[in-house]
Amino acid sequence: ARPAAPLFEAERARLDAWDERRPLLGERLDFTIPEAMLESVTAVASGLPPSLAPRAHFLAARAHALCGRPREALRELDTAAPSGPLPAEHALERALATWDLLLFERAFRVRDRIEEGMRTCREQLAIATVLGDVPKEHLSWMRDALSLESGDLDALSSRARALAEKDPERTAVRERLLGDRLLLERDLAKAALAYDASLAARDNVPQAVAGRCFVALELARNGDAAESEPARALLARTLALAPEAIEATVASGWSRLLALSRGELTTVSLEHSDHEARAVCDAPNGRFQVRWAFSRGRTEVRVQLTGSSTKGDGK
Repeated sequence: ARPAAPLFEAERARLDAWDERRPLLGERLDFTIPEAMLESVTAVASGLPPSLAPRAHFLAARAHALCGRPREALRELDTAAPSGPLPAEHALERALATWDLLLFERAFRVRDRIEEGMRTCREQLAIATVLGDVPKEHLSWMRDALSLESGDLDALSSRARALAEKDPERTAVRERLLGDRLLLERDLAKAALAYDASLAARDNVPQAVAGRCFVALELARNGDAAESEPARALLARTLALAPEAIEATVASGWSRLLALSRGELTTVSLEHSDHEARAVCDAPNGRFQVRWAFSRGRTEVRVQLTGSSTKGDGK
């Protein structure tokens, strides 16, 4: 068997290279490398000493996050926690996975849950700041981006562009989070620019494509006819990139919901677990229930309005 430490170093380098290239197999992301890395790391994780086990679980968490599975990523990070301190990147990965897990809440604007999730993210970013091996300017920017009290979004945007020159490696993440925040505040035009900048820095990231898709769908629903075709193309791309990811299931259901609704939606209830999610929304022309059933490799979405339904799935 290969020694554990060199194995982790090699697998980490392979995973980072995959993240930079994000290769496609046809129209969808080719997850062969992160899935193979998960298999090799999981095979040795249970027999590792306490000093090495956190590294295995961190790599597994990162692979799950890159494949669009934030819940599984958080579980691996929970398992990774030893008695002593972890590197800052563990806390940073936990903050990002927590934010990605809030996708349903963000899509349906459940403000209290978003604020609670943001607090958790900021706590993890504060831990990462103390540990000190991630640039403090990047962590400070992320803390402000993930706070609804940071109201000056133009200043946040300017700081992101300035940081792109000093820290280009993290530009894609910053611009995606900026797009998420602008979308939350309904600043659709600027959100679109942020998502475009994120994808220019690192293409084929499902979370960024899904965010850009939400923007196009909202603009089209608001009467911007020029966004109708981009919305359809972005939805198709989101579903093709990673049909098993939660982002794709939300994009698919959201498009159906927006197609049926007229005017602003109000979320009545929202519940989600490992395998399904349900949202009930009120719109001027009726009450909608949206149900997602999702598993690795397949998603199914059903939207119902006063007895009628539309259904779609991806494989």
